Amino acid sequence: MLEIRDLHAGYGQIEVLRGINLEVGAGEIVAVLGSNGVGKSTLNNNISALYKPFSGSIRFQGEDITGANSTEVVQRGLIHVPEGRRIFPNMNVRENLELGSQVRGKARRSQNLERVVEIFPRLKERFSQLAGTLSGGEQQMLAIGRGLMSEPVLLIMDEPSLGLSPLLVEQMFELISKINKEGMPILLMEQNAVQTLAIAHRAYIIENGVVAMQGTATEMARDPELRKNFKGTPEHVINFFYYVAEELRGIMAQLGFRTLAEMVGQTNKINSNKAISHYKAKGLDLSAILHTPDGYRERIVRNTEKQDHNLENVLDFQILKDSHRAMYRKEKMSLNYPINNTNRSVGAIVSNEISKIYGHLGLPEDTLNVNFTGSAGQSLGAFSAHGLTFTVEGNTNDYLGKGLSGAKLIIKKPAKATFVAEDNVIVGNVCLFGAVEGEAYINGIAGERFAVRNSGATAVVEGVGDHGCEYMTGGKV
Repeated sequence: MLEIRDLHAGYGQIEVLRGINLEVGAGEIVAVLGSNGVGKSTLNNNISALYKPFSGSIRFQGEDITGANSTEVVQRGLIHVPEGRRIFPNMNVRENLELGSQVRGKARRSQNLERVVEIFPRLKERFSQLAGTLSGGEQQMLAIGRGLMSEPVLLIMDEPSLGLSPLLVEQMFELISKINKEGMPILLMEQNAVQTLAIAHRAYIIENGVVAMQGTATEMARDPELRKNFKGTPEHVINFFYYVAEELRGIMAQLGFRTLAEMVGQTNKINSNKAISHYKAKGLDLSAILHTPDGYRERIVRNTEKQDHNLENVLDFQILKDSHRAMYRKEKMSLNYPINNTNRSVGAIVSNEISKIYGHLGLPEDTLNVNFTGSAGQSLGAFSAHGLTFTVEGNTNDYLGKGLSGAKLIIKKPAKATFVAEDNVIVGNVCLFGAVEGEAYINGIAGERFAVRNSGATAVVEGVGDHGCEYMTGGKV
C-alpha cells in the first residue's frame, strides 16, 4: 500500500533521514519507533507532502506521489494526524470534525460524523464546546476523529500518546487497535515502544536518521537488541539506587547511626555553622530550635504505629451503596446527604470505582447527582470523574475540585441565608488545583490561588483572592 525507497530528507542543508526504506501493507499497524529528534516527524511530513524529500521515492497504492502536493495526497486518502493534535481551539468540536471532510469525504459527512462519535462518544457530548477547552485526551480524540472524517485509506498518527496521563495512554492505544480491527491500516509514529509493539504487526526503529532495526512486533518485543536502540534500562535505575544507598551508609556511619529510623529527630547532629557564617544569616542562632529538652530525650520521636484513618466510615462508601443503579446501569439518580468538615475528599473513592468500570470517559453527564447540605471538608470533588454532579448548599473548605477529572461541582449559599453571595467567601483556598477537565459553578467568592495549575476545567465564580489562575495552562475562569 505504502512503499518508501531510499528516502533522504531534511530541512535546508541539514539531512535528517538517510536512506529510509519502509512498507505498510493493507490492514496493518506498522510502527516507527524512536526517541525525540531521530526523524519520525520528518518522515511523516515528507509522506504527507508538507516537505519535499531530497531524493528517493514514495509510492502509495502503486503510484508515485513523491512530487505531489499535500492536497493531492489527502485526496488519495493518505491522512496525517499530526503531533500535538493541531486542533482549532476557537472552533467547536463539531466544526473541527467537519473541517476534516473539506477535501475528502464531504458527500458522506453525516455518515462519517456518526461513525466518529460512535468511536468517540465523548465528542458527541462536547459538540458545541470550544475545542481549546477540551482536556488533552479529548483533544487527541478530536484530532483522530477529524482524520477519520477524511475517509482515510491509510491513517498516519504522529505521537498520539504524547502528553497524556498513563491511564489515557492505555485507552488511546486500545482505540487505535479498535480502529485498525475495523480494517484501517495505520502508520504509527511513537516513542512508547512497549505499548506500541503490543498492538502493531510490524515495526521499524529509527536511530540517527536510519532504520536500525525492523521486523514483526512480536519478534522485536522479545529481541534483547531492542534495548541497544533505546538508551536506559531498568538495571541502570537499580544501580543508581545502589550507589545512593552506599553513599548514605557512609554518611550514616560518620554520624554514628546504623539505621534510618535511628536518625529521625536527632537534631543534635545538625550542623548550622555554615549557615551562620553566610553573610545573609550572620549572627543567626538556631540553637533554641535544634535543642532537645532533657525530658524528651527518651521519648519516641518517629512513627511506630499505623494511623487509623477510619476509611470504612467515609461518606463515599455510603454513596456507592446508594448509587448502584447509576454506577452499574447508568440510570440517572439523585441523592441527598448532610455534610460537615470531617467529610474530606468526598467523591474520590466513588470516582475510582467509575474509572475502574468505564475508564476516563466515565458516566454520561449528570448520571449521578449528589446534593449536600452543610460545610464540606477539604478536597470535595477531588479527582471526580465524568457523570458526577455535586451540589453543596452551604460552603466548602480548601482544595475544592483538586485534580477535577470531568465532574460538575456547584456550590451555592443556603436558601435561608441573608448575606450577599458576591460579597462573601464561600469556598476555601487553592480550589481546582491541577484540574484537568470538568465544571465548577460557585455562588460566592473563592479564596487565594483559585484554579492554580488548572489545565482544562471551566469555572464560574463571583470573585477570587490573591494569585488567582496562577500557572494555568488551559481551561477557562
